[in-house]
Amino acid sequence: MLKKLSLLLFISFAFVLNTHAQYKVGDKLDSGLVAWVDAKGEHGIVVTTADLGKMKWDDAMKACTALGNGWHLPDKDELNKIYLNEPKIGGNFVKTPYWSSTVYKNKLSSWYQSFTSGVQDANDVKSLHNVRAVKTF
Repeated sequence: MLKKLSLLLFISFAFVLNTHAQYKVGDKLDSGLVAWVDAKGEHGIVVTTADLGKMKWDDAMKACTALGNGWHLPDKDELNKIYLNEPKIGGNFVKTPYWSSTVYKNKLSSWYQSFTSGVQDANDVKSLHNVRAVKTF
């Protein structure tokens, strides 16, 4: 009886360990592409497969959340991870700035990231920049 119980516990434990999928950058997930994953490949960021357009910051925030189900405008750290993994993502990013959700000091500006140079800087929220939505998993 003890042997059967031990075997059953072992099988149950093995099943629980294998329920977490392993993802890598570039995989398709939740109508997007995996843009970054943690060391275990279990948690990360998914980015939309295409730009949502070029728009002002307020419109960018609304456009991303309008996708529902956890989609949002990436913060500056998420956006930098996307930039660093862009060659592996294969998401056809244009070589221009993308908005982040991170507000700069005065709330009249927000951070963006250049997908040409990798530079992060702030710009007036009324400026037009490209937009991609992200969600976490």
